[in-house]
Amino acid sequence: CKNNLALVLKDRDDKTRFDSQKAEQLYREARAGATSRLGLDHPDTLTYEHNLAVLLGNNSEEAEKLYRHVVEGREKRLGLENPDTLRSLSSLACLLEVKGDMQNAKKMQYMAYKGLQLRLGEDHPHTLTCMNNLATRLAALVFKIRSFFLFPKAWRT
Repeated sequence: CKNNLALVLKDRDDKTRFDSQKAEQLYREARAGATSRLGLDHPDTLTYEHNLAVLLGNNSEEAEKLYRHVVEGREKRLGLENPDTLRSLSSLACLLEVKGDMQNAKKMQYMAYKGLQLRLGEDHPHTLTCMNNLATRLAALVFKIRSFFLFPKAWRT
């Protein structure tokens, strides 16, 4: 219930004030309760961790640790080809891109995209979101390479 309430708080209209602190508190409580009742690697616990990581955002060290734990736990419990595992892998890739780890971000995003494409189909919303994320990673890499050749002085300073 706390996880669902946190989702409601997080997904409110922009017209209402989003209470991120309350949502974070509820996610943490849901995660703690699930951990004590179900264990660290239970799919429900991992879902609560994933939701908390999303709320914390892409600039958080804690979010990266949570995403990594979720990916590892889901891979172990559900398999690497499971859509939930692949979506968490895509989220981790987005965080790594923000941190500047473009190569690993691209590799993870491609793996997530191909897996979702095979499991859910080309037109599934999760596959399309992952495709968009991959396109963003690739565009950022192309921009970086082009800027290196077009503006070499900027790279030397």
